[in-house]
Amino acid sequence: MNAKKVFSLLIFLFSLSMIFSSCLGGEELCRATGAEYTYVLRGTPNAISRIEVLSSDGEVLARIDLSYRVNEPWLAEGDHNYGFKPLDLDGDGDEDFIVQTVRTEGKERYLFYMNKGDGEYKLEKELSGAVAPEFGDGVVIVHTASRIDQPTYNNEPPMYELRRDEIFYGWTERGRLEIKQVNRFSYFSETDIYKYSIYLPDEEGELYADSDKWIYPKDLEKYGFEPLE
Repeated sequence: MNAKKVFSLLIFLFSLSMIFSSCLGGEELCRATGAEYTYVLRGTPNAISRIEVLSSDGEVLARIDLSYRVNEPWLAEGDHNYGFKPLDLDGDGDEDFIVQTVRTEGKERYLFYMNKGDGEYKLEKELSGAVAPEFGDGVVIVHTASRIDQPTYNNEPPMYELRRDEIFYGWTERGRLEIKQVNRFSYFSETDIYKYSIYLPDEEGELYADSDKWIYPKDLEKYGFEPLE
C-alpha cells in the first residue's frame, strides 16, 4: 500500500471516528456521581453537548442534549465537572441537575434541568435566565435591582424609586415553578425614606404585602441595611 492510499485510509478512519463520536453526543469529558445516578458528560471544554444518566447497574436511563456555549472554556484538569452539578432543586427526593453557562464571578448563570421521572428532564427556562442565583432547601434565591423613574415637571428634581428584590422561587407539589416570597427593599427619592416589605402569594398566587417597615436613612444601620445607590 503506497503512502497516498495510507493517507486516504487514515483520513477515512478519522472522519468515521468523528461521525461516530458525534452520534454519541461527542467525546466523553468525565463522569460525575450524584446521590442517585452516575452522569456521563460528553462534549468539549466549551460546552457539554450530551448528558447520559446511568442507574447503579450502568443502564442508560436518559440522554439529554444541550445547546449552549460557556463564556470561558473549562480546563481539562480540575474537579469542576465542566460546570455540571447534580442536586435536588425542588426537594421532592428526585435528583435534578444544573449546568453552569456563565463563569464570571457575581454574574453566574446556569441551565436548570428538572427530573420529571421516567427518564424525562425538563429545562426550567425562567430560572435559566437568572443571574447569580443562590440555592437553598427546595428553593432558588434570585436578587434583582431596578430603578423606577416617576414623571416630573420642568426644573423639578427627578423622582424615582430604587428597588432591591430578594425573590424565593420554589415548586408546587405538581412541579410547577412559583414565587414563594419576595423581600423588597426600596428607597423613595421624593420623601427620602426607605421601606422594607415582605410579599407573600395569596390563594390565587398573586403577591401581597404581608408586612411593611418604613426606615429613615439615619436608622438604616440599626436595622442592618446599607443605603441603595
